[in-house]
Amino acid sequence: MKTSINALILISLWLLICCNGQAQNDNQKVQTGRNEKSIVMDDGTKLSFFVEGSGSPIFVVTEGELLANSISKDLRKHFKFIFINARMNVEDPGDASKITFDVLVDDVEQIRKTLRLDKISVFGHSVSGLIALEYARKYPEHTTHVIMNGTPPYSENRMAPICMQYWETNASKERKEMWRKSWQGISRDSLNQLGTSDAGKLLYILDGAQCFYNYNFSASSLLKNVYWNMKVWDQIFKKLLINYDISTDKPISTPVFLALGKSDYFVPYTIWDDQKSKVANLTCHIFEKSGHYSFFEEEELFNRELISWFEKTGRN
Repeated sequence: MKTSINALILISLWLLICCNGQAQNDNQKVQTGRNEKSIVMDDGTKLSFFVEGSGSPIFVVTEGELLANSISKDLRKHFKFIFINARMNVEDPGDASKITFDVLVDDVEQIRKTLRLDKISVFGHSVSGLIALEYARKYPEHTTHVIMNGTPPYSENRMAPICMQYWETNASKERKEMWRKSWQGISRDSLNQLGTSDAGKLLYILDGAQCFYNYNFSASSLLKNVYWNMKVWDQIFKKLLINYDISTDKPISTPVFLALGKSDYFVPYTIWDDQKSKVANLTCHIFEKSGHYSFFEEEELFNRELISWFEKTGRN
């Protein structure tokens, strides 16, 4: 049974990537001759990062490949992006059960020291936005700005009923039908049990109708060269986030930019209604024609809002 499911995953991924490769956004980054650097963390774990663009440095704290595939070229004209392939993006992340927010934050800090940068901004997409937030909490003297996109304020378990209600109330019949067709004949439990990078990516692709404003769009075009270590993601979702609360006894004064999409059914924008006051210097933008990827789906508007916010809050 497991062999047949693995075959289904590989065939499905190949078909999805081939069929959707031509539909990639014209501004999506195409990698040629990238200067990727390896770095060994204090515990011996080997990570990598690469630098693109010019201007104020922004550290993309995880998912370097995914964000490099989806952040527009135009934004690279204003900022120098340091794309980090973090522990959830490598085959050997160390002992996954010992990974904490502190470990992930200190990985970013070690790369900052290696590059000899005094002041940086930090960018996190989805749950990785919380890693960016926690970096600012731990290292405020080195953080000028925090950027979060599609970031949840707490655990998946707490979000589940809100997400379900938002989906049932706001998703169109066409969107729901597209999602149902995507999953027809495929078992989510079986894919979850495999715990492989390919299985994780296929889950993401099949849930596209809940992720993107254009519910016909396939995430396969963004997942080129992306590797997901599902043990690390399980550690984050099932352990680190269970009792997570963005408000602690150590408040964050760093300016925070939060981008949320109205068609994001992974992280409904309404989930932040009673949480915004917990982040002191928060600027929140709701993007009308975006799902989970505002910086990709409404890149021109996102770029304008982000650059304007940087100007207002000081580039340092």
